[in-house]
Amino acid sequence: MSSIRKIELKHGKGNSSLTVVPFGATILSWIVDGHEKIFCSKKAVMDGTKAIRGGIPICFPAFGPWTYGPQHGFARNSKDWKVHHEPKVNVNTGDVELVLELKDTDETRKVWDKKFTLTYKITLKEKTLDLKVNIKNDGEDEFDMTFCFHSYFTTSNLPSVGISDLKGLTYTDKTDESKQKTEENEIVKITGFTDSVYAQAPDAVTLTTTEDMPKMKLSKSGLNDFVVWNPYENAAKMSDMHEDAHLEFVCVEATQTSSPVILTSGQTWEACHSIEIL
Repeated sequence: MSSIRKIELKHGKGNSSLTVVPFGATILSWIVDGHEKIFCSKKAVMDGTKAIRGGIPICFPAFGPWTYGPQHGFARNSKDWKVHHEPKVNVNTGDVELVLELKDTDETRKVWDKKFTLTYKITLKEKTLDLKVNIKNDGEDEFDMTFCFHSYFTTSNLPSVGISDLKGLTYTDKTDESKQKTEENEIVKITGFTDSVYAQAPDAVTLTTTEDMPKMKLSKSGLNDFVVWNPYENAAKMSDMHEDAHLEFVCVEATQTSSPVILTSGQTWEACHSIEIL
């Protein structure tokens, strides 16, 4: 199979660029001031036969195991995303905007018999990446869904990674029989297999990826939760992860998973995720 289409966005004034593929609406690269912020596995499958390992894929209509089909739903490995609006540059700010769209098809309705329109707006700013989704129930019956911006952030030094603003929150530790625990650390570090769902998390957390790099502020609206994930030694079992890849990234994901979103006929749901270089 031929390689998949890539769309390159370049900021009109700032020193930032972004690469996204319509396949899975996956952001592959975000470079600011010459520094890559997004991790992609060197063994990621890039021919459209499976979801891309890394980047920022979209998980819809499910995040995690799904009764009706593949884990994390079908959006992240869908070939049916369309470019709704080609990249558009704001002449005043230099910001670049791209709009992608996913609608139900005969194939998706075989798995999940629902009608929907998912509109995804990506805005590249000088130091910020703004992601916004709008999901509409186009059918007559209500449906429930969960959602995630499954962000892989790159690091050259995993021990220096830290996530702040989570202390005191209750989280589900999926590495320990989904026990409910309380976060006691001011700064969450990655020291082993981590899969933590922070329900009702604050609307912003701060991520340090490498000591000599600027911190990032991760903000969300319309999404209740943050997930922190790194497979650690389990990465070796993944066919599309290169050797020791777990030392090169952390996933801090703006997510709606602790409770489903229920959309009645004609209803819409909107969520935003902003990643800002501080």
